[in-house]
Amino acid sequence: MLNNLKKKEKVRVLFLVNELKKFSSLRMLFKAMEKDPYFDPFICYVPLVREKLLCDIESEIAYLEKSGMKYVLGYNSSTKEEIDLREFNPDMLFYLQPWGLTSPFHKIENVAKFALTCYLPYSILVGNDDEHYQFELQKNVWKFFVDFELNKKKIEKLWGYKPSNLITSGSPRLNEILELQDDNKSRKRKLVIYASHYSLADNGRKSIGLGTFSWSGKFIMDLVQNHTEVDFILRPHPRFRLSVLDSGTMTMKEMDEFYNFWNEMPNASIHTLGNYYEIFADSSFMITDSASFLVEYFFSGKPLIQLQSIYGMTFNDFSSQIVKHHYKLVVQKILSAISINF
Repeated sequence: MLNNLKKKEKVRVLFLVNELKKFSSLRMLFKAMEKDPYFDPFICYVPLVREKLLCDIESEIAYLEKSGMKYVLGYNSSTKEEIDLREFNPDMLFYLQPWGLTSPFHKIENVAKFALTCYLPYSILVGNDDEHYQFELQKNVWKFFVDFELNKKKIEKLWGYKPSNLITSGSPRLNEILELQDDNKSRKRKLVIYASHYSLADNGRKSIGLGTFSWSGKFIMDLVQNHTEVDFILRPHPRFRLSVLDSGTMTMKEMDEFYNFWNEMPNASIHTLGNYYEIFADSSFMITDSASFLVEYFFSGKPLIQLQSIYGMTFNDFSSQIVKHHYKLVVQKILSAISINF
């Protein structure tokens, strides 16, 4: 298959995307391919139609139209069934995540029959747990692009051998963060990002346990109300809304009121689509209980307040070296002592 590609004048590269919120991490690679005459990159958008709360499909399609990026719909909007990826004639396919691939059209064993397969994670793996590295897709793709050498060594140790498909590539997302910082123009008002994770574990559910929304969500709303001289952006994890409802932390009515608050306050807004690295560049600091953002935002050179959960996972060797530099808050009482003026 690789020899056949070498003979082609242009290689069609399919990026399999379920949620556009996750595509920012690969956007720089996509743009680089657009500029290279050898590649013909396009997004195959296959929304998680069974989990409507994860995304607003109409808004995501409208964003794709506006973005100018080449894309196809990978599902039938009438039947809600996925389309066989063979119909798009890809020579190469990029997976963003190894889970949620329930359609046989997306399974690695089927796709590998007609395209070279690559896995470039949409997030930086920061946890010390092993389950994130135990997917068959990771072991069977043509190339598994690992962000850092420490993470590659962890995988090799876990798998018990040195896989030939592991490539330490660095992280395109970090390149973009650094470039945008250089281009950033100072703003007159402070901008604070509140990035909320989905992994609520304080009710005993099995989870990586980073989420603190049950005690931090209301406090952040108070900050928004009490500091109208500061702008705030809510950047929720793609699964945040669904997880909050499933856990019983909020009812649907309370969830709608929460989102209405962020939409209606004059100094607040919600960011779910588009390139979130641009708001990194525009921001003053971040408050988060997220995972990947703990590493990504570090490269902005700006302060980060890590909201810690007592149920939270431990961090791997690489991310531990970064996380130790963040401000850490465990209980709500301490939050009240924070000054908004960094």
